[in-house]
Amino acid sequence: MRTDQPGFDIAFDIDAAGTPLMYPAGALGLPADAGILKMSSTFDEVTTAPPSTDFVADRPLAIPAETVFVVRSAPFGGDCGITGALPRYGKFRVFSVDPATRSVALEILINVNCGYRDLRPGVPIT
Repeated sequence: MRTDQPGFDIAFDIDAAGTPLMYPAGALGLPADAGILKMSSTFDEVTTAPPSTDFVADRPLAIPAETVFVVRSAPFGGDCGITGALPRYGKFRVFSVDPATRSVALEILINVNCGYRDLRPGVPIT
């Protein structure tokens, strides 16, 4: 995917030192609506996206293995109906990073309901 145009929220790269990084779109000069927040909890312990203003939207974050992050998308208006454009929330855990293939393996859960912060499998609560 091209990263010099809108159309994505988060990009992945490995820098020259071999550090795996996630870039919110704002870190690449695009609108800074999407964000990433590093968590100190396990993947299963993160059940709700925090209503935090601490989401990093303007710089890359290192993503070491076994670290958990919550992500916020840019406001999404496609299926939000009368509520208008709202972000979607998700979480991911980094399983592994392979610098040779420039790839990362993640465990991911995304709440596809606009504005809902619930990050548990099944029907969202909030």
